[in-house]
Amino acid sequence: MTAELYAALDEGQRAAVLAPAGPVCVLAGAGTGKTRTITHRIAHLIAAGHHAGDEVLAVTFTTRAAGEMRTRLRSLGAGAVQARTFHSAALRQLAYFWPRVVGGEMWPVIEHKMRLVAAVAKRVGAGTDTPTLRDLASEIEWAKACLIAPDDYLRAVGTLQRATPVDAQTVARAYSAYESAKTDARQLDFDDLLLHICAILENDEDAARPFRARYRCFVVDEYQDVTPLQQRTLDAWLGGRDQVTVVGDANQTIYSFAGASPRYLLDFERRYPHATVLRLERDYRSTPQVVTLANRVIAGVCLAFFFGMVGMAYAAVPLYSLFCQVTGYGGTTQRAEKQYAGRVLDREITVRFDANTAGVPWEFQPVQRSMTMKIGETVQAYYKATNKFDAPVTGRATFNVQPELAGAYFNKVECFCFTDTTLKPGETLDMPVLFYVDPDIVNVPELKDIKTITLSYTMFPQDKNKPVASAADGKNSKTNSNTEANLGG
Repeated sequence: MTAELYAALDEGQRAAVLAPAGPVCVLAGAGTGKTRTITHRIAHLIAAGHHAGDEVLAVTFTTRAAGEMRTRLRSLGAGAVQARTFHSAALRQLAYFWPRVVGGEMWPVIEHKMRLVAAVAKRVGAGTDTPTLRDLASEIEWAKACLIAPDDYLRAVGTLQRATPVDAQTVARAYSAYESAKTDARQLDFDDLLLHICAILENDEDAARPFRARYRCFVVDEYQDVTPLQQRTLDAWLGGRDQVTVVGDANQTIYSFAGASPRYLLDFERRYPHATVLRLERDYRSTPQVVTLANRVIAGVCLAFFFGMVGMAYAAVPLYSLFCQVTGYGGTTQRAEKQYAGRVLDREITVRFDANTAGVPWEFQPVQRSMTMKIGETVQAYYKATNKFDAPVTGRATFNVQPELAGAYFNKVECFCFTDTTLKPGETLDMPVLFYVDPDIVNVPELKDIKTITLSYTMFPQDKNKPVASAADGKNSKTNSNTEANLGG
């Protein structure tokens, strides 16, 4: 790195970049330039001779963020660094170690998880409606993220006094049946990727030794949102070493409902008493008022939003707009400034459309079952809704994108989700969706050969007389089984 690049950093960023090799914790609030800081720190560690580029593994929470990190690292001359999500990194590692440790070909990652959940739900006598299946799936994901085995589930939820979205006994039976069915089918889910790589590195020294000789330095972005399973994975990667830089802000923990906890960030100094801890405080993105608002409400807004993705309780449209403004999620800036991808690839992809209803007396379906377009091309599709009831009915739609990893690259410029729509008896309405598939999708190893994406909407009834505050009612809230996808895990 040149002196000019160091000079481009503010005082706090420069201190974090130049911190000694070893355990470093950077506390960085919204808009403080944390991506710039951690990529410059990685480049500095390489330039100063502490590590070779291919010895560094940087992990973050979405494929989009990992892609941006790789782009910045290349511009800093650190293109040999691996920048991935936890699950993407574990997938590559497991593909390498499986034949050597387990033997044979690695079991495939399950493509249609909800089908398996539906099968085991029916087997254990649980409901098979869409909301119940998503509740079961998300509760299983929570348990695995928290390192809770099926036999320990009931004891754990009792100890934690967890309000389960489905009867705990039913979840326990479904969880056990799900794991058995998955094993019988010789398949893995995304959480298994982390669990298996942990098991290999923790128990097989012949595998751990070459891995730790290859990777000697780790950088973790958004550290406030790691789950116990992700922390265990990081510990397995480190193998008792301390060459780790973490970046996060406990005030921005947004995935606690999915098992994430800021305690690892808060306890970093306790774990590493000799750690360097620094804080980035200068904001480059927003006014102080907006940053203060973001830090106060982001957790609550995100919880309301994600719970609302698959449940009857939704955040109101102004709250959703605030979420977009604070987090950048599909937000107002993208709608105003990014109506198209900026480039179109000479490669086609097919988008399939699916529609479901959950308690709303409407006929709701896509006008077209599929569309084939160029990657990067902005296109418009339509859904059609007809009220079959003899009174006005208000509905609100949530969406889901499959495969899960593709969610971060499916950009909806305009759509009807999270908006109340009232139809009179017999009234029919065409509901447009304007979208494109981000060309960066082809740069993701797991998605480079993707040919089909499915966009699914589920329409729920919306009680116009119900107060907005009930959107945060955890008793009726539903977690989103696609969380890890939209976020890009």
